[in-house]
Amino acid sequence: MKILHIYSGNLFGGVETFLVTLAKCQNLCPDMHQSFALCYEDRLSKELKTETKNVFILGETRISRPWTIWLVRKRLCGLLKKEKFDLAVCHGCWAQFVFGSAVKKSNVPLVLWVHDVLKGTDWLEVLARSIVPDFVIANSKYTQKAIAKFYQEVPNDFVYYPVISPDLKERESARKKIRAELGISQEAVIISLVSRLEKWKGHELLISSLAKIKDKAEWCCCIVGGPQRPKESKYLKSLQQKASQLGIERRVRFLGERRDVFPILFASDIFCQPNMTPEPFGVSFIEAMHAKLPIVTTDIESGAKEIIDNNCSKLVPPNDVSSLSLALDFLLSNSTQRVTFGECGFKRALSLCDPTVQLYKIYNIFSKVIGNYDK
Repeated sequence: MKILHIYSGNLFGGVETFLVTLAKCQNLCPDMHQSFALCYEDRLSKELKTETKNVFILGETRISRPWTIWLVRKRLCGLLKKEKFDLAVCHGCWAQFVFGSAVKKSNVPLVLWVHDVLKGTDWLEVLARSIVPDFVIANSKYTQKAIAKFYQEVPNDFVYYPVISPDLKERESARKKIRAELGISQEAVIISLVSRLEKWKGHELLISSLAKIKDKAEWCCCIVGGPQRPKESKYLKSLQQKASQLGIERRVRFLGERRDVFPILFASDIFCQPNMTPEPFGVSFIEAMHAKLPIVTTDIESGAKEIIDNNCSKLVPPNDVSSLSLALDFLLSNSTQRVTFGECGFKRALSLCDPTVQLYKIYNIFSKVIGNYDK
């Protein structure tokens, strides 16, 4: 079975991590040969090329420049004809609008993989809605709920992302190395947040809550994630200013974009991402659970609530600085509870996102779509 995944490729976050995981885990499902078509040469294309030769660059395109869309669609049609793919997957509404019609024109089954909740009001969603896929996959039950309203007669299902578990044998050495690199003592409690620099991830809320406990236990906060767009650079500057205004600038480290996420998580003691709005899934939560970290996050209906429960996390009301600071203070002073939460989270992450299990779920869905299409 030959599958082509189609995506823009100009940013890097949870979706991009998922695509790289698909490339890394090819051997776990040898009957599914996966290739990737991107518009941009950037971090995603580079990481994919380290795992597979099956990466095709279609060329940069913008919706505001219709002639570029025509050109990349033509290139995709040529690629589909030459490589004879059995199925194509458009990841997100942008790829669905730009490339969905070319896939259908090429008489190849089309799957839309949605990585966020479809609201039907965004202009890009409106454009994508005109191209009806043969099947829709969601990244969580929460994301799946909206599909029926968007594509009423299109079959759909959800699949949690496969997430590779790190080698825990490296935990202690990585912990010592990263702490030495950052100049953080081995005794300090490190609170980490790893995410895109987007406001709804709750960076401001975390900084405000930490200011309330700045005179308590020895702690340090590491915020991982660098700006990828101008508005994110502006947001980062505002976060740095806020930490300074609250008098905790020396205890909050902005580490920027990092490739060594797991070593940083190994060096940490708590993972805190207090989302202000619902998380569609949350790869960073699974990665933190793989690193045996207790989670502190927001108690709102979301994809994250499907993978996190009270056995591995402290859940707090949304946008509540006081409750968040109390939850962090509790874990700062309770190492036993941190270990208990971490062990439970580790087992839960393995059960939900095992790469082999998830890849075969994907394979079975694709097989059905191809089988039905042939009929």
